[in-house]
Amino acid sequence: MPRRHRISALACLTVVIAAGAGACSSSARREAGPAPSVEAPVIAAAPSVHPEAVREVIDAVDGAIGTAWASAGITVAPDADDATFARRATLDLVGRLPEATELEAFLVDPAPDKRDRLLQALTADPAWAEYWTEELDDLWMFDRRDPRVDRTAFRRWLHAQLTARVGYDELVRRVLTASGVSSEGGGPVQVDWSLDEPPTDGVNGAVNYVMQGFLSPQDLAGQSSRVFLGVQIQCAECHDHPNGRWTQADFRRFTSAFMQVDGRPVERGMRGVRAFELEDVATPTRATRRRMRRTGYGEDPPTALDGTDLSGDAPRLALARWMTSPANPYFARAIVNRLWARFLGRGFVEPVDDLGAKDADVVLEPVLDRLARDFVEHGHDLRRLMQVMLSTRAYQRAAVGAAPPTRWEHFALRPMSDTQLLRALVDATGIEPLLEEVAGDRLPRIQQNLRRAFRFTFDVDESGDEDGFSGTVPQALMLENGPLVTAGSSALEGSTLGLALAAEDGRTLDRLYLATLSRYPDDAERAAVDQRLAEAPARSDGRLPRGGGPVARVIRQKRIRSDRPEVAVYEDVMWALLNSSEFFFIH
Repeated sequence: MPRRHRISALACLTVVIAAGAGACSSSARREAGPAPSVEAPVIAAAPSVHPEAVREVIDAVDGAIGTAWASAGITVAPDADDATFARRATLDLVGRLPEATELEAFLVDPAPDKRDRLLQALTADPAWAEYWTEELDDLWMFDRRDPRVDRTAFRRWLHAQLTARVGYDELVRRVLTASGVSSEGGGPVQVDWSLDEPPTDGVNGAVNYVMQGFLSPQDLAGQSSRVFLGVQIQCAECHDHPNGRWTQADFRRFTSAFMQVDGRPVERGMRGVRAFELEDVATPTRATRRRMRRTGYGEDPPTALDGTDLSGDAPRLALARWMTSPANPYFARAIVNRLWARFLGRGFVEPVDDLGAKDADVVLEPVLDRLARDFVEHGHDLRRLMQVMLSTRAYQRAAVGAAPPTRWEHFALRPMSDTQLLRALVDATGIEPLLEEVAGDRLPRIQQNLRRAFRFTFDVDESGDEDGFSGTVPQALMLENGPLVTAGSSALEGSTLGLALAAEDGRTLDRLYLATLSRYPDDAERAAVDQRLAEAPARSDGRLPRGGGPVARVIRQKRIRSDRPEVAVYEDVMWALLNSSEFFFIH
């Protein structure tokens, strides 16, 4: 491949990740170019999302935050423009970029409630359940390759629950109390990230949540408290909690709730993932007593964090009921705080999993309580909660200013997660159909390898509360020279760039910007590209990549043979767009 060159005249289209710079301010240059005529808006077909009950809680949140802005004399950012909002909401709700045709239709839709209808369409999209399966799986499951845990079965179970719109409280109860067979067994320990297959009959994938901590119940107890209650009790495993709220004895009693279970291998001598059958036992069996001796847990009476006695035939069931009860002071607030931090860059409490700290600084606690109460009153509906949050004035502010917001008066820039970035690169470049054509049956393995590489390189600690983000050299190098960007910025038959060049309708630059940055180029960016086009020499195909990798084969087989000067220019433009901070950040 010929070496890529940055286009210096394109404002903000250079790699700033390795230098630790933030994304460029969008408000200074986000005026959309002239919108072409398009067919009737696709998104406009959805009915209005805001009945009176939904509007009431949105207005209450907006009113409370607006009062806080006014009383503190805070200057509030203007509304984000429609293109910015559509990109932001689509990434946050379904983990992908908006399709160009959808975006153009949305931009020309004059209806005042089009943002509401967009949110409803996104939360009703099957892609919502797929994306949030990824997110909850990442949050709930240990990152371990354990033959006792069938992560694939767990993901398929979780996806089925989210697709069926199971309430969050019931979802957590089913996870904590799961019994039955964990897996078909015999499969690879490596996770199948696809969700094409439904759950297997006779297998309860939720069992794998408990099986991941079967030999380390203290880890499972700490994980369950952290992710479901937003309470960090794990340090009380070794010493009394620093804030004096929980002791080692409290931790041991809480962990005991996970000990009155028995897990037996369904078949012995299997390779790969092993199937287990998990069940509650009224009295400890020989196997559970061995487990108690080996782990040192289980002799203490099972007790909730507030002292509630969980003793009985099924302490896990008692724990799940206590944990998900509307009276629990942590459960609803924990998920509300976590999602608010996820969408707006900072939670009401930071870190998001430390609601139980005695000295916790709660920002605008009435707003947190109002959202939590509404969440409980409406069936712990995650989709509805997300629609409410993304409908607030705080979420819809523009991303302006370098300083972090104090009361969400402007939108906080944040990098895409590894899941979002991989999906965005695949969608923006249009490379997936080409990989499928060249790789055939090997495509799932290629997808898994790409995901593993992105998780390793771009995984960001969601529990941190840093005000800014400075990337790493490996992250910058993967974007600059990685296989997806290399192929995606090459003129290939059937790719986004290849199709844009083939159209020959004068909209090549528009198509590239819509596919990558979800907006039209501004006048300065058009002028810079026009200048490059006027000065460009004839294109040389250059050296094609060697090696047998799937991406290299795609480039060799699909590369457009042409000496048209504009081809090389638009390859450079596509490379610059994919490597820009504006692409990498949610803004």
